This record gives sequence, C-alpha cells and structure tokens, in this order.
Amino acid sequence: MSKYKLKGINYSDYIDIIRQNFTPRSSYIELSIDNSLNERLFENIYSPIDLPRKEIAFYDGYAVKFEDIKNADVNNPIKLKIVSYIFKDGDEIDVTINNKEAAYITANSPLPMGADTVVRSELARKEGEYIIIRKSIPKGSDIVHKGDDVKKGELILHKGKLIEGQDLTLMTEIGIYRVKVYRRPRIGVYSVGDELKEEIERGGVYPDNYKFIIKYVISEMGGEAHYLGILSDDKEEIVEKVINSIKYYDSILLVGGASIGLNDSTGPAIGTIGKPLFHGTTLSPGKVSGLYLVDEKPVFLVPGHIGSAVSCLYNIFYPYIKYVYYDDIDTLPVVKAKLMEKPDQRPGKHTVRTVSLVNRDGVLYAYPHKKRLGGSTLLTPLTTGAGITLFEPDKEYNVGDTIRVILFTRNSSFKMGGEDG
Repeated sequence: MSKYKLKGINYSDYIDIIRQNFTPRSSYIELSIDNSLNERLFENIYSPIDLPRKEIAFYDGYAVKFEDIKNADVNNPIKLKIVSYIFKDGDEIDVTINNKEAAYITANSPLPMGADTVVRSELARKEGEYIIIRKSIPKGSDIVHKGDDVKKGELILHKGKLIEGQDLTLMTEIGIYRVKVYRRPRIGVYSVGDELKEEIERGGVYPDNYKFIIKYVISEMGGEAHYLGILSDDKEEIVEKVINSIKYYDSILLVGGASIGLNDSTGPAIGTIGKPLFHGTTLSPGKVSGLYLVDEKPVFLVPGHIGSAVSCLYNIFYPYIKYVYYDDIDTLPVVKAKLMEKPDQRPGKHTVRTVSLVNRDGVLYAYPHKKRLGGSTLLTPLTTGAGITLFEPDKEYNVGDTIRVILFTRNSSFKMGGEDG
C-alpha cells in the first residue's frame, strides 16, 4: 500500500476552494414565533400597522384640552369635570371630552376625542367628580402619537438577524405570529481514536469531552449538531460509518486522527471513498485540518487537540457553513479591538490565538493569550478568552493596531474599566 500523503494548501487559498467546490443553497423553514428564538430571519420583516395604532397616554393621568389648562397656576386653579374613566390599554373607545371636561386615563390607553394633552395624576388633585389643576404644562404632554414607535411599512427586523426575546415581543405586538428562518444544516459529528474507546472500557464517563464545545460552537454558528459517537482508528470502521451516515446529514465532522501518526487513520480512510480538496494547511494551530467530498458532501477532518480543533472549526468549518447555508452572513458576532501586546507569530503561518478583551470607555482592547492554543491540555485559553483572532503571515502586528476578533458567543463578557487582560 502506498504511503498516504497530505495534500496541503496555503490557508489564503481556502475561501477560493470553498467557492469553487460548493454552491450556496440557503433555504428556510417556517416556524411559529414561539419556536423561533435564536434562529435567523430568512426575510425582512415590515410592519403591517402603525405602532401605536392611535394616540395613547404615556402615563396615568387625565386627558384634557390644552386650552382649558394653559393659564393654570397656583393663583388661577382650573377645575375640570371628570366625564369618563378609560382603562382600555390600546383598545378602541367611544369617548369625547368637551370644554372644561377631563377623562381619567391609564398608560397605553387611547386618547378620547377632543383631548390633546395628558396631565399626570400627581399634577392634579381629585375632588369628587372634579380635578383641580394648579400648573400649566406644554400642549401635547405625555402623549404618544400614532406611528411614533413604528410606522406602517417600516422595516423593523432585517434578513439574517438573530431572533431575540425582544423581537418576539415586537412581532406579537404588530400581529406577526409565524416567520421564515434559515434552515440549520444537519452536521454529524464523530470522535475518532482508540484511546477514547479504551477509556470507556476502563469506566470513563466522558473520554470525548471535547464534544461539548464542538456541538456548542456548531450550534452558535448556525448548525444543528448531532453527536454520532466514538470510532476507533480502524480504517474500515471509519469508512463504513461515514458511508452509512452521510446520507442523513449535510456534512460530517471527524474529530481526531487527522494527523499522520501511526494510528491516525481518518485521511487514509476517507481517501479511499472521497475526493480530497485538501489535507493540511498553514493554520497554526490547525495545520492538519482537511476537507474531502464524499457523495458530493463535505467531510471535515478536524484535529484531535482541542486548540487545533477549535481553530479548525472557526477557520475551516465556519467559512463553509456561512457561505453555503447563510448567504455569507456573519452568524457569529465580530468586533474590532486595539491590540495591546505583540502576538507570538509563527513565521510563514496563519497564527490563531485566543484573546481577552477589555472595555475602556467604549473602546475594546485585545490581549492575545500567552498560552499557545494548540496543546491538547490547554483548555483555559478557551474558558478565559472572549474570542479568537487570526494573524496573517509575513505581516508585522504592533501595539495599537486594530484587529478583528470573532467572539466565542453572543454572551462573551469583557473586562471593564482599567483591568488588564
């Protein structure tokens, strides 16, 4: 048998490889808004109505005519008769006030006909069926006008937006209860390695603990991750499992066994059934990442070391998923930050580093981690970092340069004030 050889690429060419071998095929599913939280809109949402639908009160108080109260002061108290009490909270009403009349009104309730100003409850003294006002206020006070919040036909949520709780509230308010969202691609994930199976045999509960971060990252990117279990380093088993499972998934990730050691088998195994697009890159860590086509579907070879695996996910898998399934929308949050320390770059390599971020007066400052990301035992750069960045080869980075950071999650926290990274 001929020795398996890596088919390496310069990472700078990776995006071209994706665009040459894959066609964008984003699609949608329609969901009730109850089930759409954390999905991405496939369409722009325009409001079918004005919001509010008509003039409403901003505070609890009394709806009055400004002409009746414009000269009110302590020496000229104005007395108005209460002719109605409105507790409708946005519903239509059939109430009209005339001169020297007032209507009690609760916040968000529609104004009665004839009213053009709301006097807050604390500015009026109730005496039986009358109120006494001893202070004038500007005309139109504490009224929210029709369409002040949203105008009919206005774009309120754009295509590609991640749906959050406040968006559900807004859509419900304007009467939208079903939405089209991007279909998440189904991603099958195998862990590969004899050592993982051996640990299970010894009673280990989670020998494949990396699956937790891998599934989470895939979900954050917009995928639907399905963990399919552990494979040994046996080439025949790898081939059989991939052939049998790939028909059910949009792509497969094989995590582990991607290098060229004596027991590393994913490349030689998939090479017997698939077309290699590449195996080996200038990423560091992540240099043994690979990509094959099997039945016209991608099979990603992900290094087993956790730092290399994460680098592969963010720099190899992420560009693929957003180009093919999300119209090249950034499904992960990206920020720009000022570099506060020179990174330890590897010559000629695309160096990947986790970073901590400090927020000072609204400006983000990035501190690349000193611990290298590649080692299998180095998990703390992932738990203490806010995101990940890539430093181009043969480019010198200096303190004060602006760099692009992909945040690990939408909830990535930044240190505040004058704290150091």
